[in-house]
Amino acid sequence: MKNYMKSEFRRLRKKKVGYVVLLLGIALLVGAAFGLDFMSQRELEFPYTTNMFYYSSIFVAPNFLLMLTGTLAIVLLGRDRDLISVSIGFGVNRSHIFWGKYFVTLINFLIIGAIFFGVAYASGEMIVPNTEVEYLHRFINNSLNLLPILLSALTVTYVTAILFNSEISAFILILLIYRVINYASNAIIGILPQSEPVFDYLPGTLFSELSVNYLTGNVQLEYVHWGINLGIILVFLLLGSLLYRRKSY
Repeated sequence: MKNYMKSEFRRLRKKKVGYVVLLLGIALLVGAAFGLDFMSQRELEFPYTTNMFYYSSIFVAPNFLLMLTGTLAIVLLGRDRDLISVSIGFGVNRSHIFWGKYFVTLINFLIIGAIFFGVAYASGEMIVPNTEVEYLHRFINNSLNLLPILLSALTVTYVTAILFNSEISAFILILLIYRVINYASNAIIGILPQSEPVFDYLPGTLFSELSVNYLTGNVQLEYVHWGINLGIILVFLLLGSLLYRRKSY
């Protein structure tokens, strides 16, 4: 599997679209910080020129974060998935392909995520005019709570895309798991009040709590985020690997 992963890393290094997504993400983060700085110079009493507002804007956009994660997963997995049949024809083990592509996708996602985190951290502290250490600490802790949710979304996207060869199916599924069920929970709880404790631990609910906890100052490392999302990751990977062995090309 090592050799297959090496070839995947070489493939990704040649893909320009990955660099485009990375640069666009950096531009958005830096541009938002400069936008706040510009507004502070135009309006002295503009209330949002703080690192609190800058960092909170990251957590109040769950749909954007999910779409960005899904897009990165698709970009890293690659649209040239038709070449997989060629690899299988040359005798590459299906298990090596499934797990090799996943680990390469995961490693590159973590690298890109670390870059985005570093850019957001630096922009919030160096460009945004008014900063407070308290909000920086909240940002770091909340980012640690956000990480497992994004990793599980990445895994769901990867498994769905490689099994069904459909980006649309992958995006629909992550929106269903992480957003739609959460939106429908109020109606279901109204009919079945006893189901409320279950919905409290759904990924979408945990996702929505991130922004609330950040703004209220109730931020601490939530092990439940890691436990639930690691469970989602394991279930999708195990089922995905079993189904992939039977996938026809």
